Amino acid sequence: MQRLQQLADRRAQQERILASALATELSGAEEEFEATSRQLNERHAQQRRTLEHQFAEAKAAAAAALDAGQQAAEAIHTAAVKANDGRRAAAI
Repeated sequence: MQRLQQLADRRAQQERILASALATELSGAEEEFEATSRQLNERHAQQRRTLEHQFAEAKAAAAAALDAGQQAAEAIHTAAVKANDGRRAAAI
């Protein structure tokens, strides 16, 4: 009977050691998960800011190109109207 109690005590001690080791391992894994999660969130936020900035630059460049194109088209139209008016006046 005493031998069975010794075996039970030894097994209980081994289980406590394993439980402690598992708790330590789990704690480390949770810390690593949190650190990785923070890094990924920071990286995602930085990439998002970069993309938003690039989009704003592209949008501004497109607006400037549109304005320049509209001004050029207006200048061509004005020149064509003047040329047409000059031909009409010469024909009269």
